[in-house]
Amino acid sequence: MSSARASRLGPLAGIVLAALASVSACGGDDEPSVPPSAPPPSTVGPGTEIIEGTGLTLDPASGYGAVGPLEPVAGPESCRGWEGSVVGDDTGASVTIALWGEGCVFTEGLNGQRVQYRSVSDVLSGEVGETREVSVGTATVIDDLYVECTNECNEYEDRIVLVELGEPSDPQFPSVMLSTIDDVPFDDLLAIAAALRVGAAG
Repeated sequence: MSSARASRLGPLAGIVLAALASVSACGGDDEPSVPPSAPPPSTVGPGTEIIEGTGLTLDPASGYGAVGPLEPVAGPESCRGWEGSVVGDDTGASVTIALWGEGCVFTEGLNGQRVQYRSVSDVLSGEVGETREVSVGTATVIDDLYVECTNECNEYEDRIVLVELGEPSDPQFPSVMLSTIDDVPFDDLLAIAAALRVGAAG
């Protein structure tokens, strides 16, 4: 459920953004609207590689629209990553799909910067749950937190399934991270993870 939660606001590390130091008191009883998800990229046909040259594709059996090629992420000089979205065929709900390099890990979700993981060992405050073997590796459920603060702070559940690849085509990208703050159940995220394939596109 993508509703505000008030039970797990942990200490917010300074690594998120220096500008966030001015954030004031947290609180508030009203349930806020969920921040809008980024619009998805143009969709492409089944069998098209998510990133050219990787052989990583998404089977349409997941129930989510075929992903458009992921876009390079603009970030700190040390961060090299790829990010895009898939959309539910029936619901229109959005799931972010990403591959993160070494300099892209963020362990606290705050004010526009959601958590970004490369491995389960990166998780600090999120709750690590079920692990499941899928075609391309091991999928792990992570229940995390995203916080937005202005005059008050509101918390949102950030649902994540991290797929650690058994044979990554590029060792710099050892995993695929699926995440959402939309009303998307973990079962859907696991279905997307199970629909990932590695092989020749076609």
